[in-house]
Amino acid sequence: LSLSNTLLSGPIPSEVGKLIKVKVLDFSGNSITGTIPTEVGNLIELRILDLSGNDIDGQIPAQLENTKLTSLKVGGNDLTGRIPTKLLNLTSLQLLHLSNNHFTDRLEDILNAASPNLVEIFLSNNTIRGTIPFSKTAKNNKIEQLYLDNNCITGTLPNNIHSLLPKVKTLSVSQNNGVTNRTKCKDSNTALARKKCNGEGFLIYNNDLDRCLEEVGLKGTIP
Repeated sequence: LSLSNTLLSGPIPSEVGKLIKVKVLDFSGNSITGTIPTEVGNLIELRILDLSGNDIDGQIPAQLENTKLTSLKVGGNDLTGRIPTKLLNLTSLQLLHLSNNHFTDRLEDILNAASPNLVEIFLSNNTIRGTIPFSKTAKNNKIEQLYLDNNCITGTLPNNIHSLLPKVKTLSVSQNNGVTNRTKCKDSNTALARKKCNGEGFLIYNNDLDRCLEEVGLKGTIP
């Protein structure tokens, strides 16, 4: 069921939970308000849920753990709170797009709970705190895209980062301290200090470092 960019408005009705055979639910790019109804958890065959680019608030319902989600996209809303651990545990989950919300989890908790089959994780522009515990991601060696920029994260990139994340193509950790016009990280003494880099974020592509790394201000050495 795809109703993306169709000028939908108002809340998602609880009756959506009656569509028990639906595998794809795409309401992205509309003006939907209210919360994600818990009845979405009744869609036991659901593989793809895309609610990105709306005005949805509240929290992600834990009932989504009852689905067969491979892709969850809720970026660009006003979601708050923490990401349900059992949802992160879903072994079917491969793509998690939560950017541009107000999640307050600790990064360690997210990565420790994340499905070993997750390939893409987008957490940019939230209020994620904690350190970069790449030693804890060894069980998740399928990650190709990991976006952590514009949060409140601290830490040091380990020398063996490519052995811990052997398939990583993009790793973004820019703007985790001193972000212009942002105050939510004011108490964060991060080692991932933001500095201007001609508009480019700090990225690692496979085994090749992106340009401007010398300007990022990372603590320690980079392999």
